[in-house]
Amino acid sequence: MNLLGIATAMEMSPAAVEQLIRGQATVGIAARLGVSEAALQSFIDGQATEGMVALLGTAAATAQELRDELGRQGAIGLLLGLALRATGGPAGNR
Repeated sequence: MNLLGIATAMEMSPAAVEQLIRGQATVGIAARLGVSEAALQSFIDGQATEGMVALLGTAAATAQELRDELGRQGAIGLLLGLALRATGGPAGNR
């Protein structure tokens, strides 16, 4: 799926998706996931905050371990997948 396809499935602008891919949280994607923009950016930057722990539905230590294992690019990929699922996009059709 290309950038436009991902953006369309997420019902977001391609610019917002591109910002996330580059590692910058956006208000729209944070709202879609039900977390603050700061929590989203912290997760990208390496810290699993309380908001992300709640989103992931796991213990804080487990969320942090997941973030550490994923690395920055993996965390961004996880966030893209969660946002797609939240909109009923391809990942949410299961």
